[in-house]
Amino acid sequence: MRILIDESLDVRMKKYFGDFETYTVKYMEWLGIKNGKLLNLHRKMVLLFLSQQIRI
Repeated sequence: MRILIDESLDVRMKKYFGDFETYTVKYMEWLGIKNGKLLNLHRKMVLLFLSQQIRI
């Protein structure tokens, strides 16, 4: 499974996902991009998108 962690969450969360392919918005150089656009940017790659924001 591939996971994208939003910039609103602590990047240290990545360690809790073990062997999964886990990326952060910062690592992907997508800081500042709104959640809806983030989902469209890498829709084929990401199977789980984690964010703490209420609206996407």
